[in-house]
Amino acid sequence: MEKSPVIYRPEAAADLAARDALLSASLRGPSHIALPGARFAIGAEYPLVLRGGEFSRCLALGQTRVAAHANFWPRAFVSSTGVTLPVALVGNVATDASLRGRGLMSTLFEELCGEARRAGLRALLLWSDLQEFYQKLGFQATGRELRVTAKVERLPRGAGACAAIGALDELKAQRLLAQRPRIPWTLKRNAREFAEQLTIPGMHGLASAEGWGVMGRGHDMQGVVHEWGGKTPAAALAVARALGEAAGYEQLVILAPGTVEREMRDALAGVAESVEEHAMAWVLPLGGDVRELERAFVWGLDSI
Repeated sequence: MEKSPVIYRPEAAADLAARDALLSASLRGPSHIALPGARFAIGAEYPLVLRGGEFSRCLALGQTRVAAHANFWPRAFVSSTGVTLPVALVGNVATDASLRGRGLMSTLFEELCGEARRAGLRALLLWSDLQEFYQKLGFQATGRELRVTAKVERLPRGAGACAAIGALDELKAQRLLAQRPRIPWTLKRNAREFAEQLTIPGMHGLASAEGWGVMGRGHDMQGVVHEWGGKTPAAALAVARALGEAAGYEQLVILAPGTVEREMRDALAGVAESVEEHAMAWVLPLGGDVRELERAFVWGLDSI
């Protein structure tokens, strides 16, 4: 008789190595953009959640120590008025290819839901194209995200020079974060996390005196400006242009909150080849009202 699945946090080096091997095999494939000369461990793409096993939940089945995996990362949304909403981000979801179709991920998600409820968290939040699978687990689409495609040459030029963002201290981190568009809800982030996220390979980050932006993240979001801010819309778009020029792109995509204020939305529309609106993420409410998340946005560095 086969033993029941066991869910645990990996601590041993062998379990962490098996976790990373599963994630690399499942999440890196021919659909990913190959970065020239890129040779880095998958943990480098997710430094806050894959360093050690604190935020990993592994499922062992028989002799397979990591048959399935999901990150479980407690976070807090904060509103523009300072109210907080505790949630858990779920990511790096993978099942061993030889063990799929056996309900292992459903078992793992039952455990995640129980852990989240015991911790007083209000919802699970994740990103995936597997709509049917997550709907069966009770997830629903939430939030709105704008995907603005623009030719680099149509973006405005900045009045000042751009330079690499460089090292962040608390003051500089807060200055940059304060330049992001004001939106109803987003994830709380501190300077240490911000600085560590900027070390992810395959990323371009530039700042001027008036704005800043980040494009690319590991093997994902190449050619996508997924985090940005500026004292004015033109300043933010000028940094996006500088990012595109530095990387040699003729066209790029700018991700923006669906709740962005009218002035910024008009500026984006004015340079766009196209604007698409999509759901921002998938959410599983765990009791209570989480309709606030319809007005929430998660910037690219925070998604897992």
